[in-house]
Amino acid sequence: MHSFPPDYTINLTKIYFFMRKIYLLFIFSIGYLFSTAQTISEEAAKALVTQYSAAAGLSKYDVENFKVSSAYKDEISKAYLIY
Repeated sequence: MHSFPPDYTINLTKIYFFMRKIYLLFIFSIGYLFSTAQTISEEAAKALVTQYSAAAGLSKYDVENFKVSSAYKDEISKAYLIY
């Protein structure tokens, strides 16, 4: 009867945790790619605010003095969210 030394045995727990880390890294990488693809430029956001300022009830002073902190397009609803 031959028995393998401990160095040749496979520790399935270590493999399981390694594969889990690889899976989570893959999922988060895909999520990051989709989340950054929806951002729009500051210039495009300013153009949209200026274009629809009357419908939003913004005054001329508001349009001339606003700042964009974040802007993105929601692909599901096709809405632009500008903050």
